[in-house]
Amino acid sequence: MTDPAAAEAAAPAVATVEAARERLDAVDGTPVADHVAVYEEVHDVLQGTLAGLGS
Repeated sequence: MTDPAAAEAAAPAVATVEAARERLDAVDGTPVADHVAVYEEVHDVLQGTLAGLGS
């Protein structure tokens, strides 16, 4: 069973991860030369999100 308080605390992280996933979905519509920048951006966002959950 999921702790409601934990689920509520994680909600912003879930939204951030969903936005990152959407950003990756959109990479198909960008020039290949721009892909690395998008991947790095998403990596940084996800890394920060995970770090925030550990605190």
